[in-house]
Amino acid sequence: LWMASDSSIGEVVAGFGKGMEAMHDDPSELPENRWTRVDLPGMVARVFRAAPGTAASLALMIPLLVAPGFVLWRNRARVPRYGATGVSGMIIVLSMLLAIHHHSYDCLLLVIPWIGVTFFGSIVAPELSPRTRGVVSLLTAVPAGNYLSTLTFQQRLDLPADGALWVAITLLNGLCLLAALVILLWQAWNNDRRREENPSQSTATGTAATCGSHNVPESASSAT
Repeated sequence: LWMASDSSIGEVVAGFGKGMEAMHDDPSELPENRWTRVDLPGMVARVFRAAPGTAASLALMIPLLVAPGFVLWRNRARVPRYGATGVSGMIIVLSMLLAIHHHSYDCLLLVIPWIGVTFFGSIVAPELSPRTRGVVSLLTAVPAGNYLSTLTFQQRLDLPADGALWVAITLLNGLCLLAALVILLWQAWNNDRRREENPSQSTATGTAATCGSHNVPESASSAT
């Protein structure tokens, strides 16, 4: 509305269209040249130096959305719900970042689940061992601290934009997110299978987690 205050809606839409055309005409905006992409189709474009077609993009995107959705649906009645602060929240954000066009700065969406799993993991992620929580926390923190994947670093070392070393460095953020998602899905799947084999353990775990939820620190509960 603010943009349309001095012009019509049609002019605003036309302006957006021209902006998109300019982006398509800019070589630096091509998927194979965008060093900040963290989604799987963008990473594939970087490796093969060409953007995947529609069918290939869908083949990459759909499993990243369907598999986490199925695991979360399967665990819906067995895992305590802690909103965005728990494992389910992190799985949802990771699958979204990896499946759909996203850049490294979009990883800010991981802040709340990262804080929950890292600092309140024994409460909001009791199904994960301390070691697993540490590995996932480290992997999901890489995009925030990966100074190597910046143009400043590339220019200082004079790395070729299409060189293997620069491509590998720029893939690091997305690969770490993908590894974290695989670990969480594997853990959730195995936990669910163990609960089916030992229902009494599932009941005990759920009771302990429910009791622990009453003692969630104010900072963690407010994040939910």
